[in-house]
Amino acid sequence: MPIALILAALLLGSHLCAEDEPDLTEPDSVEVEVDEPEAPAALVSELRNPGFEAGLTGWDQVVPPGFAGAIKLDAEVKREGAASLHLISDLPGQWPWVTQVVPDIEPGATYVLSAWYRGSDQADCMAALKLEFRTADGRPAGSALARVPVAGAEWQQLRVEGVAGFGATEARAMLRLAGEGDLWFDDVVFARTLEAPALLPAPARLVATADQEAVARLRVAVLTQAGIGPGPVSLAILAGERTVKALKADFAAAESGILAAEVTLPGLPAGDYLVRAEFDVEEADWPLFVTPAQRRPTGLDDHGALLRSGKPFFPVGLYHVKPEDYPRLQEQGFTAAQGLPAPDPRQLTQALQAAAKSNLGLIVPLYGNVSLVRTMPLSQQKLKAAGRQPAALGWKLLDEPESHPEVAGELPEAYRRLRQADKARPFVVTVSDLAEAGDWAHFCDILEVSVLPLPGQPLKLVAERVAAARQVLQPWQGLFALLQAGWSAAPGHQPTPQQARAMAYLALLNGATGIFWYALRDPGWNLAETPLWAQFKTLNEEISRLGSLALTGQPLTVTVEGGDVQAAAWETPEGVTVAAVNGSDAAQTVTLKLPRPVSAAEISGELAQAQTVDGALQLVLGPVGTALIRVTLAASQP
Repeated sequence: MPIALILAALLLGSHLCAEDEPDLTEPDSVEVEVDEPEAPAALVSELRNPGFEAGLTGWDQVVPPGFAGAIKLDAEVKREGAASLHLISDLPGQWPWVTQVVPDIEPGATYVLSAWYRGSDQADCMAALKLEFRTADGRPAGSALARVPVAGAEWQQLRVEGVAGFGATEARAMLRLAGEGDLWFDDVVFARTLEAPALLPAPARLVATADQEAVARLRVAVLTQAGIGPGPVSLAILAGERTVKALKADFAAAESGILAAEVTLPGLPAGDYLVRAEFDVEEADWPLFVTPAQRRPTGLDDHGALLRSGKPFFPVGLYHVKPEDYPRLQEQGFTAAQGLPAPDPRQLTQALQAAAKSNLGLIVPLYGNVSLVRTMPLSQQKLKAAGRQPAALGWKLLDEPESHPEVAGELPEAYRRLRQADKARPFVVTVSDLAEAGDWAHFCDILEVSVLPLPGQPLKLVAERVAAARQVLQPWQGLFALLQAGWSAAPGHQPTPQQARAMAYLALLNGATGIFWYALRDPGWNLAETPLWAQFKTLNEEISRLGSLALTGQPLTVTVEGGDVQAAAWETPEGVTVAAVNGSDAAQTVTLKLPRPVSAAEISGELAQAQTVDGALQLVLGPVGTALIRVTLAASQP
């Protein structure tokens, strides 16, 4: 695979890995600048077997299924000592990696991970290092990534530095090969380079709406013997160096070593601020981002539905689509796509024109391999170039800001400025960590939530994550569900047609205003060559009809009794339609009650049966079964 293709893969689609596999590629992330190689000044080093002198002791190995022998020891090619780690990838998408968990991490401290690496003269791959910090209950608490193209057979050093976040207790150090070829690692170092400051504030950011008071819950971990305890504290809200507002707060002991206070922030104009607390001789700062109060674009209706030609539109789309793929997407019933970042306005215009010919709408990515602020002029040119192009549905502003702290802080400013430049089309942000979804919802018009339950997790995860995302949004904001169609040839990553239909139903019934599937292409992956591809035309047409019904029909209350089934109903001039889905792996028999007695029912759906019983609808659904039911209700009483 040429390096250019590897770089493209690394910049596109950050959902390559299962939930239990750390993503070392970060394809949608901003490229991390790597410092000049230097030996880290280690204050603490806890890595076991860093030179692979004891084989692979201490290292966990991840080898993609079917690729035995991708991780080896090499006693011939080594920098020093007895051996090195040899990673081998003969096929696209193999990408083996090793990881080691380091306990007893100090929150607030700075850590470095470094390693020496080399390839072969024929190497066509990248070397990647990643640090992930986690809390005792497994939640993310910061990360950092570095990756470089492997150039030849000389030993070189790669390093990445990151700060352990609030509550961090452990770190995962990861080494990975991306691409095809041979890669060797040796002499790995994990070290603490800076001790934690006296105070570590949380949360990572505060958000508010312009001209509206907001309640901020501030926490501070006292990390050193600074003599700081509970009591009144002076606060200042700063805009640059200027104090906008002076406040007081009473910080109380919350838990061991942590002080907490609840503060009412005044209404402020949209912009970026800093909340600073003065604890004796120590300070704690919280970034405060204030979003405009009136920001709904004209391209969304009051209920978060995209408007296309002035009418509500439920997109059913696909990730990682090139312009030459647009006609085949239309043939398979897709109505939208999230494509590749266009390098310039001219190519964007060409892509939009090609999409219009295939009657597709595009969500156009604006992010790339540099900061959002530095690319602002180019983004504004793209917004202008789109003009009245009907295929431009909206703009993808950032993917997974929670995983990319190096650019996440720029998102509020980028959103405010670009919203002023295009007041019609919505801006989209994709999130995976729902703990921060409420923050990022302030800086987008459509929130896209990533849900990739397979393999190993129940499909009901789709309902739970979509419903949770809906709770943090304003009524006018849209909600896309990013569902898996597969991204790897590994078993279990692609749903069956029945599972795919159930996931789409679960997303739609829990508030999704659009569905996108991941992905048409990834390294070693082509959706068009899989069994599911042949079923997409029927599935997409069904979901499009159901989505349109959910956006335009009059919703009716449905009560479900007796089982684990979700259902919804809508009334239109053509009649009443009930949609039901069983997200479990066991058959379910339930009774559905509507506002008026049901007198007749006509069902369609796999493994489903329905009949009317005493004015209610008795429904039998097989495992992960779905059903659409046309019902006749008794006339309303005068």
